[in-house]
Amino acid sequence: MSVAQVVVQSGGFATRAALVAATSRAEVDRALGAGEREVLHQPARPHVTVPRGRKVAPTRREGIDVHYLDLEPGQVVDAIATDVETTLLCCLTRLPRPDALAVADSALRHGVSPGTLKRVAQMAQGPGSRQARWIAERADGDAANPFESAFRDIGFDVPGLRL
Repeated sequence: MSVAQVVVQSGGFATRAALVAATSRAEVDRALGAGEREVLHQPARPHVTVPRGRKVAPTRREGIDVHYLDLEPGQVVDAIATDVETTLLCCLTRLPRPDALAVADSALRHGVSPGTLKRVAQMAQGPGSRQARWIAERADGDAANPFESAFRDIGFDVPGLRL
């Protein structure tokens, strides 16, 4: 099984230890070195969400963007990542529209139901909530990759073009 397959089967995230256990240390290093991540835009810095009120030492904040969120215990999986719905909510409301659409399309492609996506978007409040609902209405699990999603996003703004 490839590193990418392990990540997909793990719901889109996995610890390095889990990847090494399922493949090998050399395979994980090779995949990371080759940049085997299919994303629309590689973020300049990793984004990390932590519970609101959590103290993060300045030395640990170097090189990352820290986001604070009211998190319930059930919203954190294996103490390393937010659950699918929380991750979707953050992405749909905070990312630029093409990136958010790519995330929504990918979620549908990987088993998130359209109903779940729409429910998550309806939960959004404040900045980005309108975008989240717009994306949930247009997301399509048949999109082959993030680049197709971004192309569709551009097309939505062309008068008279139906996608």
